[in-house]
Amino acid sequence: MHALLEAAPSLEALTAAAHKTWGEIAPHVANACHEILISREQDALLLASTTGSVLVLQEGSLVASRNSCALITYEEGDLVGHSEISNNSGLVATSSFAVKATQVPLPVLWKTLSSNPELISAWTKLLAHHEEAWRCVAEQCAQRLSLGDQTSPPSVQHFEQGEIIIDQGGTTDEVFTLVEGRAEAFVDGVKVGEIQSDEIFGAIAAIAGVPRTASVVAATRCMALTIPKGDFLHLLKSRPSTVLRLIQDMARALSSTNDRVVGKLR
Repeated sequence: MHALLEAAPSLEALTAAAHKTWGEIAPHVANACHEILISREQDALLLASTTGSVLVLQEGSLVASRNSCALITYEEGDLVGHSEISNNSGLVATSSFAVKATQVPLPVLWKTLSSNPELISAWTKLLAHHEEAWRCVAEQCAQRLSLGDQTSPPSVQHFEQGEIIIDQGGTTDEVFTLVEGRAEAFVDGVKVGEIQSDEIFGAIAAIAGVPRTASVVAATRCMALTIPKGDFLHLLKSRPSTVLRLIQDMARALSSTNDRVVGKLR
């Protein structure tokens, strides 16, 4: 699980703990599980609810949103549908791509857990990890509202390998954060750099109001958050951590460009 709200706390430790706990339970229910394909734009939480099951993502990712505000991305190995439905009404979890998941029938899961006190303890820990993750996100939502943050929630976009994310010479004013995957930057068809997960890109042209100086192409299947120029400027004023991230990403990009230039001169 990965929190998508700006300045939200990292869920890495909680996710690792949940994965470890599920690893203790999974072998005991493996015979009753089967793989399914969740189609693009299908709500995985609704699917879990209507089929009486828990889903474990095997390939791809899902974005959990409430009122069109993207909150969390589910990644491979994450459990979906076991606690969010009852505790976080209004959530939907979808993807622009079809994703693969393992479906675990709840009756089988409950029967397996009830027969083994150690597994009950493990499941209780898993629920605690997920509840803590959602508590962190809920607190961030509340803080955002209390601060009078009027920025629009970021939009989530998915790109297939080879698809253009930013077109050189374009005049759009969105700023991007690469949540998942890897992208490459090109100037006049020549590769000048790479963009890794969690990097901010496209900010300089957007802020300056000038045409895009480079194209950015998805090197793998990618998921990115986009935010309009005005909202991004608001974040720069209100969130020093965003300024620091932007400076770090710009420094990495400049260093990469310098290395390529020096390499060509040698």
